[in-house]
Amino acid sequence: YALSAHPTLSTPSSLAAHLSHFGPIDAKTVVLALKPAKPKKKSKSQTSSDEASKNVTALVPFSQLSAAYAAVCASGRDRLCDMGVSWAGGEEPLIIGWLRKKGKLGDGAGTRVDDESMRETSSERPIPPKSPGSPPSLPSDSNNSAYASFPSTFPSFSTTAEPSPSNAANGSGLDYESLTLLRMREAERARLEREILEAEAGE
Repeated sequence: YALSAHPTLSTPSSLAAHLSHFGPIDAKTVVLALKPAKPKKKSKSQTSSDEASKNVTALVPFSQLSAAYAAVCASGRDRLCDMGVSWAGGEEPLIIGWLRKKGKLGDGAGTRVDDESMRETSSERPIPPKSPGSPPSLPSDSNNSAYASFPSTFPSFSTTAEPSPSNAANGSGLDYESLTLLRMREAERARLEREILEAEAGE
């Protein structure tokens, strides 16, 4: 962005505070560089405005992928007016493309999501009744949802569709350690029975 359009955003901390609207940012990791604008013929009146004619290029790491996605989708609009925001390296993360292919995202980066379609999608999902001990549900950020529809539950690649042993154990009233001990005892009992049968057969 041009420094003349956003004169207050000349430091990493000020830029991080401006973009924190989309999500948490570690201001210490923000990298900001001031570059002179394309050279033009200078006049005496223009010489004093050299500082304001500089362009700002910055690298801003968001703590959450959803926050970075919302910032990219809001490029050139609202709070990011006259500012261009794109993914570092010029390519979006592979997970974004995967989520879009699975239909977990809206229209993609740079497009605004229709609020009506978002309400219809959310209304189709049944809302489970809240139990007394259940934690309160997190409120949705209306500002970020205006730019992009990011999945509230992020897919995990470390687990498969099959239930883990711990989940299966919890469902049957046993924890994972108890289930492991039970299996070890069964294996030990089977081994002893086999040894007894072999001893009797040898006699």
